[in-house]
Amino acid sequence: MDGTYVSCNDVSGNSWVDCSGKIIRQPFSEGERLIVTHAGGERGFFPNVLTLWKAIHSSEDYHNQMNMSNYMKWISETLLPNLPKEPKSILVIDNVSYRNVLTEKTPTSNITKNGMISWLKQKGIGFCFLKLQLYEIIKSNKQRFACYLLDDMSGKEGYNNVLRLPPHHPDLNPIEMIWAEVKQFAIEIRNLILKE
Repeated sequence: MDGTYVSCNDVSGNSWVDCSGKIIRQPFSEGERLIVTHAGGERGFFPNVLTLWKAIHSSEDYHNQMNMSNYMKWISETLLPNLPKEPKSILVIDNVSYRNVLTEKTPTSNITKNGMISWLKQKGIGFCFLKLQLYEIIKSNKQRFACYLLDDMSGKEGYNNVLRLPPHHPDLNPIEMIWAEVKQFAIEIRNLILKE
């Protein structure tokens, strides 16, 4: 699953290359845009999952308009009810912050010493009493206790597998290649319309 945008003023530039070495055009854009959210699998896009809406404003990054509230609404009302009910389904997501909201906040180095002690006791982790040492123990254990809102939501619908891609690696998500093709198609359609 992923999101992207199509701009009404797209012009092509090169950026993606598939495994055959073929250059896939990645549009460069500015101006009004349409935000696109979709999901698919090895058989293509899932039916009834596509969501489109006109962006309110066109900033450099469209992510400020696809926020946690919009994303979780799309997950619960559109994606999860329409995912194939196959037991081997895995949701693949990137590390955009609104997609990885924790159900319980984990301590940061700014928390008080008492807050650190409370978290460690709650998790059943032994500790010493210097704040710096307490936080080192927390850092080494906090990923074990990370619970994400998306995992809870998808688990309730019977999907227990969410695969989070490493930060800054959109190339590992196959849908990125599809977005480039979709945008190129949109540019070609727009150009045909403008010629008429």
